Amino acid sequence: MPAWSERIEEGEQARFDALAARLRAVQEARAQQRPMGKGLHYKPIAAARAELSVHDGLPEALRVGIFAAPGTFPAVVRFSNGSGKNQPDAEPDVRGMAVKVVGVPGPKLIPPLRDAVTQDFLAITSETTPFLTAEEFVTVIEASSGSKLGALFALVWALGPARAFALLGQLQKDLGTPLAHYAEKPFFSALPIRWGDLAVKYSFDPIAVYAEGTPDRSARDHYGPDLQRRLAAAPIRFAVRVQRFVDEATTPIEDPLVRWTSPWEVVATIELPRQDLAAPAAVALSARAEGWSFDPWHAPEAFRPLGAVMRARSTAYREAVIARKASPEPTPEDLTTPA
Repeated sequence: MPAWSERIEEGEQARFDALAARLRAVQEARAQQRPMGKGLHYKPIAAARAELSVHDGLPEALRVGIFAAPGTFPAVVRFSNGSGKNQPDAEPDVRGMAVKVVGVPGPKLIPPLRDAVTQDFLAITSETTPFLTAEEFVTVIEASSGSKLGALFALVWALGPARAFALLGQLQKDLGTPLAHYAEKPFFSALPIRWGDLAVKYSFDPIAVYAEGTPDRSARDHYGPDLQRRLAAAPIRFAVRVQRFVDEATTPIEDPLVRWTSPWEVVATIELPRQDLAAPAAVALSARAEGWSFDPWHAPEAFRPLGAVMRARSTAYREAVIARKASPEPTPEDLTTPA
């Protein structure tokens, strides 16, 4: 089995604490202009009921946690735009898909959520992240709070001209990728996690999108109504896939810029059944989902996130959740009883 490892530098946690404080300051500044919410992926597209069905016959190394045996778990899927602002859907942005699986036994990594029966998986429409370090990520978030010209000067000052323009070029490429609708393209973890003894990246790959048509792009908010229309007509399914760490050259743990090339293996299916997102129970569920935290660190130890950027997210997410007073995690009964 390939041996993977993390590289933890001296003084890392102190750096991450300082970065988390900077992100929280951005979040609190934005809260002066609109309701406090998620620091990133602020704008929801939709939240929908779902089921995660684990496939039979998985390779032994992949039979970990909830994937240890065939079975079905209730879940909630939240689709979102990645910005920390509520901007029009037509604006270039990261697109996100967060899955909260319910009915997950065992202790979890985040101490206040240790006994919660949930587990989170977060993904975006890019296979990698353009940020080499957590410092770059926070610098971009701070810069994006001002004007575009001001952001450019801030990045050049903080990162130097060469790195600033390289990063901006990659961001423009990633954010400018057109998305017809939220069930069109795969979503990727972009960063690795443990999977038992393995290190993997995962993705959600659409395999069944029956409804035709395209969103009305003249509308400020067009992705949500489009997803509502699609789910009213037919279910949407995603294949849950993982790709394994092979070696540091082709599948590095600490370099988030490298696209892994190891083969994808399908381990489960996520199905969003046909549903009316405008029904009272669905609207109530969506409102509750906005109160929950979605955190890659909300998982058992066997699925612990890996790499410096993921470790920085652990600290940053704690600060963000405290700032906005996230709601308690759902239970299986919460998903069967109307709010």
